Amino acid sequence: MGKKRHALSKDSIAVMRAFGGYALICTRRFKIIYATELATTVFGGKHLGQPELKALVEEAFGSGEQVTRTYTMDTLGALHDIVAQAAPLHSRWVLLTLTDRTEAARANAIRRDFVSNMGHEMRTPTTAVSLLAQAISEVRDDPEQVLHFARQLSQVAERMDRL
Repeated sequence: MGKKRHALSKDSIAVMRAFGGYALICTRRFKIIYATELATTVFGGKHLGQPELKALVEEAFGSGEQVTRTYTMDTLGALHDIVAQAAPLHSRWVLLTLTDRTEAARANAIRRDFVSNMGHEMRTPTTAVSLLAQAISEVRDDPEQVLHFARQLSQVAERMDRL
């Protein structure tokens, strides 16, 4: 009896090439039967070696449904936020895709920090304006104090304008 072949149709290969990202098709025993060019740079050899991804493949085979997990992986010394999906193609193969969400996570963190900092920067002068207005209303009989608070109020208004 000859060796069992794992042949993908030309259409399947065309779809994988069009995807272009990190995608591969592997067997129940984690033998990689096809990998996109990018996936080859990550997975290298002929077998899937990463324990987390093996567990994901096993879960997809076991459930018969697509399984999605998020991982933090060390790739070339840098941590990456990865979304991995494994979907059974039939009883023998699983399609495994990886999406690197590192830049999206960084952009979200920058956005959150910006909104937080901006909120703080806006609240500080707003509070100062409120306090200065209250102080001016309480010292009507001292023109020097009113002038002093009015100058401070003007400075705070300029700061808010710059923001």
